[in-house]
Amino acid sequence: MGNIMLDETFEGILNGWDHAIKLYETGEGHPHCAGTWQFMSIALLQNTIKLDSILDDVESCFWVLYKTACHSFPFEDPNRPASNMNMFDEHHPQIILGGCVHFVGGDEKYTVLSQRTIQRIRIKSVPPTSALHSFADILSCYHDYRNYENAKDRT
Repeated sequence: MGNIMLDETFEGILNGWDHAIKLYETGEGHPHCAGTWQFMSIALLQNTIKLDSILDDVESCFWVLYKTACHSFPFEDPNRPASNMNMFDEHHPQIILGGCVHFVGGDEKYTVLSQRTIQRIRIKSVPPTSALHSFADILSCYHDYRNYENAKDRT
């Protein structure tokens, strides 16, 4: 969240150029992508060799919006149970060829999207609630399609 800034006209500015990398001609990122673990896409968290793409960046924006909304806006039900914020720190060691240990995650984020848990969140302000629900629906469809394609490729 600290790498997102807005100027006086509320245009977004990317901060954190110390981790900037040159994109390949395909438009995809470096195989050793940088990013804040909590906001990385499900696909990047689950696959240590996946190249970063614009879809991963769009999903990262969603996770920033989600976490910011949960911490910044009052909910319609003040007794609402806390959102599952553990999903932002979920990580599991994975040993790959050569004995190297890499960390993977994203399963809890996927569960939140696939079970439509975010649709139960009701913020007192309608625009952030609508934005969260619409964005989550889009990402859920994307991940459903991605998993369908991956399963089809395995058969």
